Amino acid sequence: GASLTYKLAQNFTLRGGLQLNYSRYQVSVFDSKPEMTTLALQGNHGMIDSVNLISPYKNYSGPGASWLNNEYLQISMPIGFEWTVVGSNSPLKWNVAASAQPVYNFANNVYLLSTDFQSYVQDPSLIRRWNINAGVETFVSYDMGPFKWQVGPQFRYQLLSSYKNQYPIKEYLVDFGFKIGITKTIR
Repeated sequence: GASLTYKLAQNFTLRGGLQLNYSRYQVSVFDSKPEMTTLALQGNHGMIDSVNLISPYKNYSGPGASWLNNEYLQISMPIGFEWTVVGSNSPLKWNVAASAQPVYNFANNVYLLSTDFQSYVQDPSLIRRWNINAGVETFVSYDMGPFKWQVGPQFRYQLLSSYKNQYPIKEYLVDFGFKIGITKTIR
């Protein structure tokens, strides 16, 4: 990713940027003969709607255990602040930061659990394209002339479910990461 920062005070900075995110987790499934399965959806005015899809994957034991990859490729725009907790007048600093991150999902490979919780199917139309994440991080930074090295853990939480409101099962992704970054001061 890339970001721009604006220093408001000696130890407080506003920042915004653009970032590419890849999230992945695996679901354990069992291969089966392809069967029709149903996704019950919450329609307008409390009405129930459904989609019938074919699935070769079961959620319970059977022959041929395997893994499905649920993958999200996203672009986000983190907007937030950075606070220097210790060392504002030193080259070595300890910082904390927080951001709100509007997110656009543009490539997904996601499997949904059927209404009877027995099968996994894909229906890209039920994936939410726009979402918002909240992020927090803490890091140590070291100034070397116009460059600043940064290293530390990050945490990000998805505020809206990965799926549209019609799909009754909710998923809120939680991402943990480790940041290694270099910034350059441009005046």
